Amino acid sequence: MHVWRWVSLALAVGLPVLIVQGARKQERTMRALLERGVVTQGVVTEHFYSAKKHWARFRYRDATREFEHTVDADRAPAIDGSPIAITYLPENPDKHWAGSPVTEQVVAEAGKLDYMVTIWPAILFGSSFIATEVQLRRRRANQPPAKLGVRGATYLLTIAFYVVFVGVLLYDDVRVVREKAFGPRPLGLPNLLFTFLLLTILYAPAVFVIPHIVLLVMRANPHGEPMGRWQTSENMRELIHVDPELRRSNRIAIAGVLYFVALAIAWIVYAAYRGI
Repeated sequence: MHVWRWVSLALAVGLPVLIVQGARKQERTMRALLERGVVTQGVVTEHFYSAKKHWARFRYRDATREFEHTVDADRAPAIDGSPIAITYLPENPDKHWAGSPVTEQVVAEAGKLDYMVTIWPAILFGSSFIATEVQLRRRRANQPPAKLGVRGATYLLTIAFYVVFVGVLLYDDVRVVREKAFGPRPLGLPNLLFTFLLLTILYAPAVFVIPHIVLLVMRANPHGEPMGRWQTSENMRELIHVDPELRRSNRIAIAGVLYFVALAIAWIVYAAYRGI
């Protein structure tokens, strides 16, 4: 447990740093290709599928050697034997770009970060570090191990869902949808800020609803034993029948689900109206 504490901390910090550095390195390579890359012509040798994705294999030469690489088939001619444009670095011909000219847009795309991939290691391993640290402190104080109660489970679920929703807003495809839905500066605010505030307001009821959903589930299966959905539902119905607190939680949970269903329907109607 002592070792895992530091391993989880190192992963929480190190993985996002490595991801960011990888994106920056790729951007620097593409910038070098844009500024001093040598343009030549290669040839497509074959098309194939790997991991359910369509690839094209191609070859090209510099002054002394021949190189062979693969590229997404969408960036290569469809017929084997066709020429394909290659840009490579003269000092390191293995570094290349295939299928289209290197432009500022290509450089910018190379340096883009997948924010969800960057954030999740920090959340996952950071939470593990905190949980391990809490258990070690309780052990040193001769206290029993902490158990994840309703409050702890609620915090984790609420934060996890919120981070996912906010992270999705940062994707380019979603940016296009955001701007179609609300315009470039809704209420005089930048589109991203407006959408973030709107999402936060609409998500706020979840902070009140999720604790009741977690309470129902944990009361229905207090020991965390494996059981099917039918058995869990049966236990929940019996408890709701005899426990006034759970009846209240059940009403709030149903109202919360109906609220989010209404939001989904409203978005579908609004998106259809805006032609999204």
